[in-house]
Amino acid sequence: MTRPAHLARHRRRLRLLAAALALAASGATHAIPAAVPVAWYPLDGDAADASGNGLDGTIHGSVTATAGHDGTPWAALAFDAGGYIDLGSPSALQITGPLTLSVWIRFEVGGSWNPRILSYNDHHGYTLFTWGTGTARTLSFDYGGVGGSPARVSTPDPLEAGRWYHIAAVGDPADGARLYVDGMLVASNPLAVVPEFAGSANIGRKSSWAWDWWRGAIDDLAIYDVALDAEAVRRLAADGPATASVPEPASLALLVTGALIAAAGRRRARPRRPGGAGTAPTSGR
Repeated sequence: MTRPAHLARHRRRLRLLAAALALAASGATHAIPAAVPVAWYPLDGDAADASGNGLDGTIHGSVTATAGHDGTPWAALAFDAGGYIDLGSPSALQITGPLTLSVWIRFEVGGSWNPRILSYNDHHGYTLFTWGTGTARTLSFDYGGVGGSPARVSTPDPLEAGRWYHIAAVGDPADGARLYVDGMLVASNPLAVVPEFAGSANIGRKSSWAWDWWRGAIDDLAIYDVALDAEAVRRLAADGPATASVPEPASLALLVTGALIAAAGRRRARPRRPGGAGTAPTSGR
């Protein structure tokens, strides 16, 4: 069962507000990545795009809400038995210039062949995947490869089943590919390549073969059309894509004030339940 849509939207608003408040309290002037994602899938029980670009995905098969990487209930999606998300083939995701992928993952034993986290035309476009379906796996990022091999980067040490990792993958036609785990650079490949695209982008399976399905959880997947540097990746691993759309401190007061007023208005407008007690949220479809 997926999380009720209104609860997912409410949580996304709260995350943006929390990021703004944290930044204001810190007094930092450059505590967020400069880029805003082309697409951002918080995966808070649904496949909605929170970037504002309307690139919502469609859930198919066994995909259910689960706790996120920080333990928040209903804050990620668990994939099993061939379940996946179809993102379609929007031109905004057909990024032939620099790009960055940011995502939290937790794999479980199982899946099929070499399970995909994100796949768009696989070895000719961009794809994140693990090798095999066991308890310890190498994770790889393939980027480009028109007319030849992709720029592939892989973790030097295997990742372990049952724990969360933040993964960032950077591709650039001029500079090749870089791979980060939990904010640390672990691999790079200078091979100059150009990606090309066909079919649709998928989360949780190989898009070109409709196979290699993922078993485990995925949270906060963001796609950028810039090559983020090491410091920006570190911030993503620490704070997540929500902070990417938070303005500089000069604008934070207006953002926070507006959000608090809106929240107060919703509270006043909400009808009271008999006896003054609320009920626990129920799962939607």
